[in-house]
Amino acid sequence: GGLIFDVDSSMGVGKVVAIYSGPPTSSAYMNDLSVDEYPFVETQDDGMINTQLLSGVYDNSVYDVAMNFSHKGFLDWYVPSITEAFKLADSYINLKFRDEFGQNIIDNWV
Repeated sequence: GGLIFDVDSSMGVGKVVAIYSGPPTSSAYMNDLSVDEYPFVETQDDGMINTQLLSGVYDNSVYDVAMNFSHKGFLDWYVPSITEAFKLADSYINLKFRDEFGQNIIDNWV
């Protein structure tokens, strides 16, 4: 359903980034939480855990969009963790997302 950017051979899984522009999201807001109750992101390595945690706390957020996203038959999309985001950036910088003609497959890297 996307471009491979990481393979975890010990777990037997690969991670992909979708080439898809989803619907715009509105500003996220907290679900009636005080500042001392803001969520603590559990891991720097597992975006799925972080997305699940934060989607339950922030309404109308990118986390909600990811948790409810369906693309090419896949439903397990999530917002990458900081470690995964660096791997994505590294793949992009090192020209890993190019087609057979050497053209960037991802046009609008933001």
